[in-house]
Amino acid sequence: MSNPETQIRLVPSADSPCAILWLRRDLRLADNPTLDAAAQCGRVVPVFVFETEAHTAPYSGAASRVALHHSLKDLNQRLHGTIRFYSGSAGRILPHLCHKYGADGVYYTRQFTPEGVAGEGEVEQAMLKAQVPTFPHNGSYLWEPEQVLKNDGSAYRVFTPFYRNAMEHAPLPRQPLPAPEVLELVPPDAQEITDAGALGLLPAHPWGDKLVRHWDMGEKGAHTRLHTFITHGLPEYSTASDYPARSGVSHLSISLALGEVSPQQLWHAVGGSTNQEMPPDSEGFAFRRQLGWREFSLTQV
Repeated sequence: MSNPETQIRLVPSADSPCAILWLRRDLRLADNPTLDAAAQCGRVVPVFVFETEAHTAPYSGAASRVALHHSLKDLNQRLHGTIRFYSGSAGRILPHLCHKYGADGVYYTRQFTPEGVAGEGEVEQAMLKAQVPTFPHNGSYLWEPEQVLKNDGSAYRVFTPFYRNAMEHAPLPRQPLPAPEVLELVPPDAQEITDAGALGLLPAHPWGDKLVRHWDMGEKGAHTRLHTFITHGLPEYSTASDYPARSGVSHLSISLALGEVSPQQLWHAVGGSTNQEMPPDSEGFAFRRQLGWREFSLTQV
């Protein structure tokens, strides 16, 4: 879980370097390589763009939008209300912010979905034109797709050889990173929108309130569910994971999708200090294989 002693400093001075942190599906402080790299650059300007272009727009489901709203709200509170919220195209919005703040770079977490790749392509082209460097990081997957390919360079179409290759030849999942000890954040000006509610993610009818009553959104809530799963669910995971009403289900899918937790955190949480393949009859082995299926899905798009 993120370090509760992380110091947040609001630093408006323009005398130090500045980085744009383009938040995507990485809504956490701990084990966030993108955030860590941006923090090392100097002052950080956190930005979230809700993509509305047809070819880059995610979160088509109403329930996923409710979860996104509350996750953003939680993270923004932890960042002292410094996230800037925009709707539109990141490829058009980020260059404007780079110019406004004199940013030295745009830091973002890579996505490998079709809409994620399309959005990154637009941003990369826009930043190239603006002569601002970009710094992409992998903070959402155990392996990048190109790290697990056949000998001829093509993608696997069958899971078992894919996973075997990953375990035998790909880099072992790295140890999770701690949250930055210090974050220097640029405070927003009066014209910037810092309320996630402005994105219009919540439904007009308050049915979404039921989700909130039964689901603790945000990074802290995700780690609470992870602890509960390790303690009570993991011992019966291989036999109960197909039955949502039973405790063997992790209840972490939405948190993983939003980036409230990382797959590296889950990988190591079920294996303790063990990073090698676990015994095939162990519950940790079964759970890690499910994380492998998530990675395998990237090669099928």
